[in-house]
Amino acid sequence: YLFYLLLILLTLICVVPFYIMVINATHSTNELYAGLVLYPEVSAGQPAEYAFMVNMPRGFLNSAIVSFSSTFLSIYFGAMTAFGLFEYKFKLKK
Repeated sequence: YLFYLLLILLTLICVVPFYIMVINATHSTNELYAGLVLYPEVSAGQPAEYAFMVNMPRGFLNSAIVSFSSTFLSIYFGAMTAFGLFEYKFKLKK
């Protein structure tokens, strides 16, 4: 019984931020500055219309550049570190 309560709590911890993110997407900036809102705005279509007015392909390109370059650098420096640890002879290595 306690295990299921723990699972429900963990599920809420994971789901609530996404719920708040979707709800906040329906509010204006001034309403968001006023505080946390847990109910959707009645005219929920207005921010969605604004989202399509911005340059979405450029945003996706910027995200792709950042994600691919950070992934490449992580793999590159991780491989260099792994090679160094593999080749270096230190006292506790067996």
